[in-house]
Amino acid sequence: MPKRGALNAAPRSPLVTVLAWLLMLGSGLLLPISFISALMLLVGSHGTASATVGGVLLIVFAPAATLLAGFGLWRRWRWAWVYVLLLALAVLVVQIVGWWRGPTPQYSYVSASGVLNTVSASEAQYSPLLILVSGVVLVLLSLPRVRAEFFTARSAAPAVKGPVAQPPDVPTAKDAIAAARGWRVGHQGRDRMYYEERRDGAWQRLDIEGEMLMGEAHHAVYLASPDRWRHYPDWARERREEIVARIRSEFREPDYVYGGELGGAPPVARASVRNPSRHDGQRSTNWLTVALLLALAAGMAWLIWSGLGSGETRLPVKYFGARRTVTRLADPAMYWTALGLYAALGVGALGLLGWGWRAARSDRSS
Repeated sequence: MPKRGALNAAPRSPLVTVLAWLLMLGSGLLLPISFISALMLLVGSHGTASATVGGVLLIVFAPAATLLAGFGLWRRWRWAWVYVLLLALAVLVVQIVGWWRGPTPQYSYVSASGVLNTVSASEAQYSPLLILVSGVVLVLLSLPRVRAEFFTARSAAPAVKGPVAQPPDVPTAKDAIAAARGWRVGHQGRDRMYYEERRDGAWQRLDIEGEMLMGEAHHAVYLASPDRWRHYPDWARERREEIVARIRSEFREPDYVYGGELGGAPPVARASVRNPSRHDGQRSTNWLTVALLLALAAGMAWLIWSGLGSGETRLPVKYFGARRTVTRLADPAMYWTALGLYAALGVGALGLLGWGWRAARSDRSS
């Protein structure tokens, strides 16, 4: 017998799991920098006098909070979904504002002491990589299927009003009613239902195809057409109207909705009945995710190719003046670090595509 709440649990998206592990890995790598920066602030080290509140929150506290949020995202905690969504939205807004402002021209001013100061020109403070990554995260977390993993488990539980099968050694009032009238209905797994009738001292079962829904009606019921019904056992073959009336009397609207009738012979194994519109929406979302991941992998490949060809590349960071052009001859460590980061992101995007492809194949074959 499945655990309580298992019938209402949304399937876990592998992309969300990968995102959670990436957040934990990335923030874990930044924790030593946060620790050292915190120690420098505590002892008042040289260079911390110009620290701002935003910089302290970003460097000291953000990695630890993001590490915890990554774990919460992996466990499908609601607050972690909200945190990561707001984090991606904040990054996207900051990058768009930096792009909108554009480059800053060089200018000079005279300080209060009469000293002429010149501020050098700077390029626009934004990163196309961060815009792309934050956009992918926002799209992923906004998908209805992903939101269902965080927000429907608690609200969907009381919505299931259909009969729940009890262990055979625990008699209930419904068992007594079913024994008196000689028939009963119930749920089997997340989607399917059944009709049972007591004949010759044993319960004979007919499987009913269905699908769990998230709206006012919590299940869709798909009854067999008259042609399909002819393949049912002898005791039910000529009693379709009677049995259907019994099923409708227990699975009542609006808690249940009745879809189209199923034709053909009843399958030996379980058949997966899908809502066409829902399946089409899911397919469109999958294609959008594939396009975004391919764009990310192609962008990283272009950065690596151009960096290797020209011998210089740009660091994908913004703070502490580190977002600058580095060359292979003058700064080889930072040069290869930047290319390594681009390569990791590209390989990660291709890995997500491969994982999703394997998951889709296993879903179709199951």
